[in-house]
Order: sequence, then C-alpha cells, then structure tokens
Amino acid sequence: MEKYERVYDEFWKDIVEENGKVNLDQIKRELADYRQLLNDVPKVYEEVCGLSKANTRPDYVINYLNDHYIVKEYALDDLKDFVEDGYISWEDIKEYLT
Repeated sequence: MEKYERVYDEFWKDIVEENGKVNLDQIKRELADYRQLLNDVPKVYEEVCGLSKANTRPDYVINYLNDHYIVKEYALDDLKDFVEDGYISWEDIKEYLT
C-alpha cells in the first residue's frame, strides 16, 4: 500500500466518507482548511525564522527557535545572578532594554 493510501485510510476516510461514499462537500471543506494552512504557515515561518515553505520540517523550526530566541524565565534568572555577583546593575539592564 502506498503511503498516501495509508494516510487516507487512517486519517481522511472517516472524515470525508459517509456510509462508504465520498462526501464531495466535506472534501471541499477540508481542502479549503488545508489551503488556509498553506497560506498561513509560511507567513509564520517567515516571521519567526526567515523560511517560507509550509512543508519545512517542524524540528528545523523548533531548533531555530531554541537557538535564536531567549527564554525570558531563564534570562531573568541569569540576570539576577549577574546583578547579585556585581557584574552588572539593574540600571544598566533597564537602560539596555529601553
């Protein structure tokens, strides 16, 4: 069995068939939803990590985010430690961030 056939049987069949017959209206609805994803996902990928392909592997996007964005909770803990150890002052931090 081809992969697409397996995907259909395991996922789509119960969604787009009624009593063993294909429901064309439901297929149109599902395709409209899918088209919306094809339009929206690349916009998010482009904004977040400079990519524009909807079929980009999710692990790439997640790794990019982990490598390029600051987790505020961890950053705050680190900054508190730096202040307590005298490496930087809160005033310096505020000035940098504003």
